[in-house]
Amino acid sequence: MSMAVGPSDFTDRASARMIDGRPASRAWQVVPSILASMASIEASFALFVFSGRFKGLPGLRQSPVDLTLFFLVATFGLVGWGLTSGRLSPLRLTPPVVLMLLFCEVAAMSIFWSSLDSINLDKLARFLLLTGSGFFLACLLAQDPVRRKRLIGWVAWLSLGIVLYYLYYRYVLGIDTMTEYWIDRETDGGDNYLEYGENAAILLMILVTMATLGSWRHILVAAPGSGAACCVLLSVGSRGPLAFSILSVVILGLVLAIRSRSGFHRSGRRLAGFAACIVVLGLVGYVAANSGTDAEKEGFHTIERIRTQLSGEDTLSMDLRAGGRTLAFNQWLRKPLLGWGIGEFRVQDNFLRYPHNTLLEVLMEMGLVGACLYVAVLMDCILRCWRVARAPPTGWPDIAMIVLFLTTLCWEMTVEGYLADDRIFFTFIGMVVGSRVVQRPALIAK
Repeated sequence: MSMAVGPSDFTDRASARMIDGRPASRAWQVVPSILASMASIEASFALFVFSGRFKGLPGLRQSPVDLTLFFLVATFGLVGWGLTSGRLSPLRLTPPVVLMLLFCEVAAMSIFWSSLDSINLDKLARFLLLTGSGFFLACLLAQDPVRRKRLIGWVAWLSLGIVLYYLYYRYVLGIDTMTEYWIDRETDGGDNYLEYGENAAILLMILVTMATLGSWRHILVAAPGSGAACCVLLSVGSRGPLAFSILSVVILGLVLAIRSRSGFHRSGRRLAGFAACIVVLGLVGYVAANSGTDAEKEGFHTIERIRTQLSGEDTLSMDLRAGGRTLAFNQWLRKPLLGWGIGEFRVQDNFLRYPHNTLLEVLMEMGLVGACLYVAVLMDCILRCWRVARAPPTGWPDIAMIVLFLTTLCWEMTVEGYLADDRIFFTFIGMVVGSRVVQRPALIAK
């Protein structure tokens, strides 16, 4: 799968090996490159970021160690070795990095005007140790374009693995997540259908970007992967990921529009053609399923849930979220400057747990002070996305990074978000902050 990244630091010499005075064959170079990539910092970090999505799988629930903390410690160890050996550059203290440090400090200080309940302490610890680490580690790694590309590759590979696992137990084992396999990750230790939909959406965003801006070989890889992701999005029962996958295609089209005109027409036509193929195949599959048995019709859980939502038959989920957002906004009005303290929403509403809107969550718990710092970081990221998109050398991995960040930002500002478990989104923020536009050398006047 060619979306895997270039050789790591460990294989720089291996790629130049000679056999009997001749350059080594390509196959000779690929194997050590793959092995080195599997032992890279980016692989360990990606496993840490997505550990919450796979450590609850049946074969991993009895692990003697917490996989999240294991991969976090492993990543810190590899980063420390990379810094001391000179393979990694220290983190640059750019304005958004400083703002994020201040945001973490405000979150830590807010514990003192909270209820000081175990819920408050747990959320603060998880936010600083896991979510905050995700941002700073991603920012550090994204400073290197090769490592940034490798990290995007690992995000895609892990999302693909999670998608294939869902397809296996749904269509091979015959276990339906909507009726038989709901396990709440927080209370029962793992595995709920919402997260499968989110990973399918992440995979689809990367593959559509790769098919649009990559080579024809990339299209051949992206086509079956996109089909698998769409299958999960339709059958898993999570409405949001499907809607935001469609939004990501629109965002990618806007990104292409602000790029150079010479590249937009070809890439735009390819995006339109690839998206049209996915839609046509999806409609054909939907019509075929509707002409089959009732069991086949019921397999399209996402479409059924959207239908009942729009028809007003079952609006419980959206009603609960709307009530949570109303509660968060009204409570913020009572303490607008500093908020109620981190974790306080869950103290006051332990059923919904969070308002499903990150900005309202920050406003209620950290007030205007925390919200201004948070929004400032996001605004800087949006400006960086603009600059990266307009940079002529920008390749598809950086465009995929932009699409992932902007789409997830829309997701976080409307229906999702919980700071204690938000390390995937904060990883995307860190990648954008760590990236920088590579300027072409100035032309020498004749």
